[in-house]
Amino acid sequence: MAGLIANKSIRIILFIGSFFILLSTTVDMNNLFNYADQTIPTYIKKDNMSSSNKITDEGATLGRVLFYDKKLSTNNSVACSSCHKQQYAFSDRVELCEGVNGQTLRHPMRIVNIRFAEDSTFRWDKSASSLTNQMLMPIKDFIEMG
Repeated sequence: MAGLIANKSIRIILFIGSFFILLSTTVDMNNLFNYADQTIPTYIKKDNMSSSNKITDEGATLGRVLFYDKKLSTNNSVACSSCHKQQYAFSDRVELCEGVNGQTLRHPMRIVNIRFAEDSTFRWDKSASSLTNQMLMPIKDFIEMG
């Protein structure tokens, strides 16, 4: 009986703890960071952002949330941030990252400021013709995210 009460208490504590964690990570949609109106320095000569896909505060916030969400992978174990780590300019120090189905085939490229890169194709093998294509390819890749 004492073990049953202890298990129930642990479950209640875990539930309450999870609830407060969920509350602390909820995005305040009435107080979003200003992504849409960022000033681009004059020395930036190229912008790879599609003119048909304008930045909005809501869209950029969603992108940030999804970048760290492991639910995008088939087994809920890998997010974009698993390989593109913020502390390494959104790259990594490992040669090859671990995907959902083994080691990936390439080193994670640095993606900080890729929007302003001089290149017009993306990925190591230049297989992505736009930032949108580049973003979707790892999600569809069997090894990377499944």
